[in-house]
Amino acid sequence: MKLLKKILNIPIVWNTLQGVVGANTFKYAMYPSVFKSRSGKLLDFGCACGNSTEAFLDFDYWGVDIDREAIKDASKKFASYPNVKFEWADLAQAPYKPDFFDHVLFAGTIHHLDPRLLPLFIKNLLVSLKVGGELHIFEIIRQPQKDNFITKLFLHLDQGKYIKTESELKAIFKQEGYKIAETQFFPSPNSLIKLPDFVYFRIIK
Repeated sequence: MKLLKKILNIPIVWNTLQGVVGANTFKYAMYPSVFKSRSGKLLDFGCACGNSTEAFLDFDYWGVDIDREAIKDASKKFASYPNVKFEWADLAQAPYKPDFFDHVLFAGTIHHLDPRLLPLFIKNLLVSLKVGGELHIFEIIRQPQKDNFITKLFLHLDQGKYIKTESELKAIFKQEGYKIAETQFFPSPNSLIKLPDFVYFRIIK
């Protein structure tokens, strides 16, 4: 199992698997569905290789990640789109473009982050937003009483080490005093391979 997890931690292998099992199709439909407008400046934090960029080509899009190789790959992939930009950034050190964005997408990234640093990341992402801008948080969740064997296997093999329940996420946001404007539950397609479900939180600056 350790060897399998090590192999799946190779980005191209994991991204290919996500495509095969339908995870990318699910995300492409889910992420844009919560946006009330299809325009403005959008920051995609933790964009990796531009896995979700295609769903946001109507926006002035900035993708940032701490993985320089991922940023390089994404830049090549979307080089023909003048409204799409990718940059390396470490938001644990400083905010990125303060008071600049209408939307920030924080999707499928929390479980990769040290929980002790999560409040700092959210604080810096809120700094990046204009007043009235929206932070869109999507995150996979553990549901011990509901997840079947396949779902639990995917959670175990995921590259992130800090997968939480919905209650745990809500407790963190409450402790930090964030005002959640909206919460939604997004069940993954109940097909032969049942992927983890997602929860969504909207925070308005």
